[in-house]
Amino acid sequence: QVWSAATKLDSMVSSSGWDSARKVVTLTPKDGTLKRYHEHPAGWLHKVPDNMSYEEIALLEPLSVTLQATLQAEISLGTPVLITGAGPIGIVQLLCASAAGATPIVITDVVQDRLDFAQKIVPGTFTYKVDPKLSPLESATEICKVFSRASGKHIAEGEKDVQPAITMECTGIESSVQTASYATAASGLVFVIGVGANFQQIPFMHLSTNEITLKFLFRYRDTWPRAIRLVSSGKIDVKQIVTSRFPLEQAKQAVEHAADRSKFSVKTIIYDDQE
Repeated sequence: QVWSAATKLDSMVSSSGWDSARKVVTLTPKDGTLKRYHEHPAGWLHKVPDNMSYEEIALLEPLSVTLQATLQAEISLGTPVLITGAGPIGIVQLLCASAAGATPIVITDVVQDRLDFAQKIVPGTFTYKVDPKLSPLESATEICKVFSRASGKHIAEGEKDVQPAITMECTGIESSVQTASYATAASGLVFVIGVGANFQQIPFMHLSTNEITLKFLFRYRDTWPRAIRLVSSGKIDVKQIVTSRFPLEQAKQAVEHAADRSKFSVKTIIYDDQE
């Protein structure tokens, strides 16, 4: 689980002529951003339109991750896409894949509430609840059956099910990466966004003999202006992924809530209403 904080900035970049503009904090290598005001390098700031809320500004960060992934994976109109993991990144990836015209889209998770949430966010999305008792190959087989149903294709006995051309792996979990590898079509792409263990086993020869590309993403580059345009224009509604909100004074409780697996949560926001 991850959380975002929408913080407010004073006019410390007035020399740039931006003092009348709203500003958004981008990623910084410095600690201490979870506070009401702080100084920030002007070069890492972006203007945002007046119609954007601080909550939307905070959500530009996870959107930047999946926007970069969508661009690098070259998801386009009519591409069948599998998304493994319906957490905050998986849900925002679902928004991006849908906006890019992917169809059908199947998203997986071990938690049914998250799958229900995904279908609410993007109606028409197909889901598969992962059974931990199944092997990655067995899970992949079941996922491909969902793709066949989603494609409206009748599969005769002995015929191969429909497979996704692109899988966006959003968990980083070894078994999920393995499942993604088995589910993806020959000459397809497994794009790993999730962060996992340093060393993992993958079905090397299956990927090799089927010429499936395995690609990785770490953060993003030059995505903020595009993300701002997508949100401010209403093309992507990131606000709908928020499931919990806490004031800045309850930041500790917000983090604890986001980490509590016994409670349903996709995205927890820390907000500050004080001017």
